[in-house]
Amino acid sequence: ECKMEKIKIIFIHPSQLSERWLNYYHLDELQNAFDIEYWDCSALANPNFKAKEIQERPYLQVIKNIGDFKENINRIPKDTLIVNDLHANVANYPLYMNIAKRFNHRIYFDFFANTQGVHKSKLFSKLATSNLKDLICYILIRRKFHFYVFSSRYSSDGRYRINHPDFEVYQKVAKDSTNNNLSNYVVYVDNFFPFHPDILNRDSHVDPTRLAPLFYGSLNSFFSKVEQHFGCKVVIAAHPSSVYTNNPFDGRDIIYNKTCELIKDCTAVCMHTSNALSYAILFNKPLALLTNKAFQQARLEFMRLENISNMLSMKLINTDTVDDINYVFNHVSKDFTEFYKKEYLIADPNKTNAELFVEYFNLLHKTIYQS
Repeated sequence: ECKMEKIKIIFIHPSQLSERWLNYYHLDELQNAFDIEYWDCSALANPNFKAKEIQERPYLQVIKNIGDFKENINRIPKDTLIVNDLHANVANYPLYMNIAKRFNHRIYFDFFANTQGVHKSKLFSKLATSNLKDLICYILIRRKFHFYVFSSRYSSDGRYRINHPDFEVYQKVAKDSTNNNLSNYVVYVDNFFPFHPDILNRDSHVDPTRLAPLFYGSLNSFFSKVEQHFGCKVVIAAHPSSVYTNNPFDGRDIIYNKTCELIKDCTAVCMHTSNALSYAILFNKPLALLTNKAFQQARLEFMRLENISNMLSMKLINTDTVDDINYVFNHVSKDFTEFYKKEYLIADPNKTNAELFVEYFNLLHKTIYQS
């Protein structure tokens, strides 16, 4: 009996293997259908970042240096599918060139289409957020590969449309009848501002140690007003990348990996530019988009916030100056909610992404290697 060899798929990633990436890529399900490997390239692409809980799997490969990367690229079969989530910039240019020696395609999962969608285009977004060297590398890398994008956004290449990972989490959490026992509370969705590596890459002039006291001082003052006005407490839905050795939120509860659950049972949500906007919209929660003088100094991050504000037709709440808490939280309009779900979140409510991924990878293998 002749056994068919499984299609080989390599996930090249700048982060360690965490719960988030296991779930986003559905790796444990995909390993049943394909011969997969997850390459943790954090030592090369993101050396300062450490995931909170690193997962171990038989398909995990930890890439230690550029030599290690070259060896692994040369080891894999020539009909491998390459899923690559490394930023296309100067730092990762040598990695891309090593891939290009053997493979001329790149599969990219655009898991954050709902926040990028506020930009006029991907190139506009790049022009706004890159230095010149990174921009040149981005253009050179684009020319080296055929790109295949898996995206939750309706207006992207419809052949590879997926559900937004937040929609899949929402479906599970919405069915769950257990309450998180926090009673009356408002959720603040944390951005790990101003220490998040992406923010520092985008706004390299930002001095996080100078901005942090101003930023948290303003936020905590606002939270106290909210707590007093509504007779509730504010809880912090921690950003998955955040590391807090000291609690900067005046001792308020910081809760990891429960953003969707917290939003499901809360009174209202406040945030800046977080992707968790999806949960607030899906659960139809009153929302406040927060800014302050410290946040505005990260110019490109503030630009993203202004884009979200325009998209939702919601005023920004300045935590430095706000006094009247009565009008801080507002619902997103019904029309926009329906548009947002259709445009950014839901490809097929009756199929899981795991099922869609299997379908698309089989189709792509034929397209790339058999056409």
